[in-house]
This record gives sequence, C-alpha cells and structure tokens, in this order.
Amino acid sequence: SLCGSQLQQFRREFGVIKGVSDKEWFTNSFHVAVDEEINQFQKQDAEFELFHMINGGHIQYVRTDNIDNFEASLALADRAMEMGFYYGANINNCFCNNCGLNEPDMGDTCPHCGGHDITEINRVCGYLGYSRVKGDTRFNEAKLAEKKARKNW
Repeated sequence: SLCGSQLQQFRREFGVIKGVSDKEWFTNSFHVAVDEEINQFQKQDAEFELFHMINGGHIQYVRTDNIDNFEASLALADRAMEMGFYYGANINNCFCNNCGLNEPDMGDTCPHCGGHDITEINRVCGYLGYSRVKGDTRFNEAKLAEKKARKNW
C-alpha cells in the first residue's frame, strides 16, 4: 500500500511533521482526512474547490452507517449533483460467515455469535472490494490503521 510505504520514505527524508506525516498513513488525493470530525455536508464543502481543480479521474464520496435514511442519502446526492461532483456514497458491509449477521461494522468479532469468520466489503483503495475475507486481510499495517480510523460521516 502506497499510503504506508510512501509515508516511510517521506519520514526518512523529512521526519515526522504534525498534520502531514504523524499518522501511520497518508491521506489520498484532495480528500478530507478519514478521521476528520465533520459531517457529510461539511465534507462536500471542504472538498469542493480542490475537486474542481483536478483534471483527471476523481470522485467525491461520503461514508455512512445508516443506509435506511433514504431522505438524507437523497439530499446528499442531490446536493452533490448541484455542486458538480462525480459522487458516491460508501457503505461498509460486514457479515459473519458463522451465523449470517450482517452489520455495517463489527470489527474482528461477531457481536451475535462471537465468531471471527467475518467478511467485509467496503471502499478502501478507491474501489469496492474485500478488506477482509473469512477473517483474513491482505492489507498492511498502514492500511489497517487508516481503515480503523475512518469516521462514518
């Protein structure tokens, strides 16, 4: 993962700089830091200017735990379209392969049966994919630290 290896290269040359290289990962692109304490609307506002300066492919997205709040999801999507964003809404999906429980985020242990055979699908590296399959991950420590710090706005 570049978010970890490039961080180590940066630290070797420049050291640890508060707000730049003081976490275990780099924040990608123009996006607000994944651990920022803001809501979805504030994230759209914060990313607006830089989004429109980029010529290459890019997306503005928000994360949410509450997929049942259709009105809020629609309001965010409508606002994104009005702001000229190419937009996506990210929803974590975890399921326990032992008991079938499906929740947005259950960590390493199923809260229903206590099992560790958990599969997780989310957008972590720019694409929807498996961050954990049957309890195992291919992510390095930097990407796991970044994923754990993510806020659902």
